[in-house]
Amino acid sequence: MMKMLTFGLLLLLFPGVALPAVFQDQFFGINYGAFHKPGQNPGNGTTIPEEQIKDDLEDISNTGFVYLKTYGLDNGLDRVVDLAFQYYPHLKICVGVYESSISHDDDQNPHCTKWQMNRAIELANQFSNVAAIVVGNECLEGDIQGRTDWITGGQLAADLDYVRDGLSVDARDRVVLTSALGWGAAHSVHTQALIANKDKFDIWMINIYPFWADGGIDCTEPAIRGNLDWNYNEFNAIYGSTGKPIVVGEHGWPTAGDDYGKSHPCIENQITYYQVSSQWFAEKGWGSFYFEFFDEPWKINEPHGVGPHWGIYYDNGQPKWPVVNPPPAISVTPETLDFGTIQVGKSKDKTFTVQNTGGGTLSGSATVAGPFRVIEGRAYSLSSAQAHTMTVRYTPTSAGTQTQTVTFTGGGRATREVTGTAHAMKGDIDGDGDLDLSDVLLALRVLAGLAPSGVRNDYMNSGADANGDGEIGIEEVLYILQSVGQFRPLE
Repeated sequence: MMKMLTFGLLLLLFPGVALPAVFQDQFFGINYGAFHKPGQNPGNGTTIPEEQIKDDLEDISNTGFVYLKTYGLDNGLDRVVDLAFQYYPHLKICVGVYESSISHDDDQNPHCTKWQMNRAIELANQFSNVAAIVVGNECLEGDIQGRTDWITGGQLAADLDYVRDGLSVDARDRVVLTSALGWGAAHSVHTQALIANKDKFDIWMINIYPFWADGGIDCTEPAIRGNLDWNYNEFNAIYGSTGKPIVVGEHGWPTAGDDYGKSHPCIENQITYYQVSSQWFAEKGWGSFYFEFFDEPWKINEPHGVGPHWGIYYDNGQPKWPVVNPPPAISVTPETLDFGTIQVGKSKDKTFTVQNTGGGTLSGSATVAGPFRVIEGRAYSLSSAQAHTMTVRYTPTSAGTQTQTVTFTGGGRATREVTGTAHAMKGDIDGDGDLDLSDVLLALRVLAGLAPSGVRNDYMNSGADANGDGEIGIEEVLYILQSVGQFRPLE
């Protein structure tokens, strides 16, 4: 975190960007720093016990969070993924990899980047609850004051490639790859280099702190919303043309320490910020990770003494205030439903899975225009992490390709595309959806050169042409008679 102008960020969805569904929808996640017990410090070799991680995950789960982002894989933190998989499988873990130029390529030392990248790859390939790998947190020059082990933008791009190349096909389809950027790197110092390397990032993840806005802000709803709105415009202007979504990697408000300009750290202001910001993200449908779950006493060197006090829980595991579950957030998978090709008048069913990836209760319903309709599970009321299956039926009434948008309400709203292609029944010359003697009579009249009315207008492209020669002839007559007489199956 830095003492500088900071800003609210958004999850921008751009057409044509293929991303795992975890980051297509709004979510309100939490950052998990594990070093919150007395004497624990990542710098002194503390190993976090397995039982502590299990207890911490229980607290996080019970509070209603689903998305969880970590920092590093040394000191026992590589156990977070498998322990969550065993005991809290609904949690979606965004695995943090520590980036440092010091002994970067040492693959035997858990404190070094190469070892951590290898471990992250291994975990993502093995466990389906890994939702993202975040390679580095504020690791580029211009981010954290006092840091000297920066890596270059070129090294970061190479490391993202290294992780990507190590993932299995299955893992690559579901795991988002990115790096958590601080304000300095994302806003000015490295902007052009980052944009030049946009293909290395699945999303832009940027840490933001309205508390550190230039001169601070009053912790009131208008000031918070104003800061978030202003920064939406700022970062959309910088990164909007890349076609990559932007997700908030960190945002929060401390509860103790010294004032920074107008920004005053206290529990009351944290409550206000938490409630206003969570509602703001839900309204916009954008994803974020709140910073952080526990106070971490070892962070004593942060400016204005606020470092140990960002948590919504004290370091002893007790909530600072009656923490309200994050607002409901909707996730819908898959991204599209393709019904393939079917015959006009026939039906085909496919399903979406709707999940509440936030807290509280996600209530809503789904609607879609014809020739699609929701036949089962249209309405939903889902508690945190609960999933729901919804069935869509495609019943085309005319030949051709049809595409519609399914709209899901609640939790920030979501939309998904459904598409299908229909062909007419072979021999259905009059387009009424049946094969009968009226089709035979039409075919005979055409053969006789009478140019009868009643022939379907789309005959050439409908699929009704029995032998594909583009004409109505004796082949159609024979096909219809054989089909009506049940000497051959309908097609």
